[in-house]
Amino acid sequence: MNIDDQIRLDIACACRILANEGMDDGLAGHISVRIPGTEEFWITPWGLYFDEMTASEIVRIDATGKVLEGKHPVNFAVVIHLAIHEARPDAGAIVHTHPPHTTAFSALGRELEPFDQIGAFIFEDQAVYPEFTGSVYTMEGARPIAAAVGVKRIAILKNHGLITIGPNLMAALGDTLIAERAARIQILATQAGARSADTITADVARQTKKANIRPSVYEDMWRALMRRLHKSDPDLFATEGARGAALT
Repeated sequence: MNIDDQIRLDIACACRILANEGMDDGLAGHISVRIPGTEEFWITPWGLYFDEMTASEIVRIDATGKVLEGKHPVNFAVVIHLAIHEARPDAGAIVHTHPPHTTAFSALGRELEPFDQIGAFIFEDQAVYPEFTGSVYTMEGARPIAAAVGVKRIAILKNHGLITIGPNLMAALGDTLIAERAARIQILATQAGARSADTITADVARQTKKANIRPSVYEDMWRALMRRLHKSDPDLFATEGARGAALT
């Protein structure tokens, strides 16, 4: 399987994982992966739910959002990806979703706190875009989001949702799952009466993040997710090449 086919399959797998986790949102949300050594990207198309995504549906675009290959248009909000990729040459992949707990928490316009060790994994690595001014369809509207993201792995968009940025899709998807888990735990903890004084201390949170956030952890998470996906969504792996590649 060549690199382009692998990227397309990986994006389709990420879509199915998010759908299976209840983290999709109708036609909203999008995932992009930079084609190594280029200013071109594979990205999810407009008009399909995540739970029906396959590798053949993913489209290739250039740095202006023009479709170069594929049978579908892209979401107008592709500009969010283009602006972040423009500002972050280190960004190999971007996941933008509206997962329920993180989106609910985003109304507060602040960072998630480390109420458990998973919350510590993203400690001091979150940006917040503090206002919602409507759907973003232009680069002028998207560049302030990219500026707010800065060099962080995760961005919480007030009244909107979540963006994760990683060197590859394994990391960006992993951080999406981590952020949603942290948001769910924080909401449950505060409903039970917990307050900021009950969070993990800063030193312990930093230590916990350092011990757990490394490439091998994302790789192990990805392999485990792929094993689960082979059972839940076997249609994604219809060819012999796909069956082997998705576990590597």
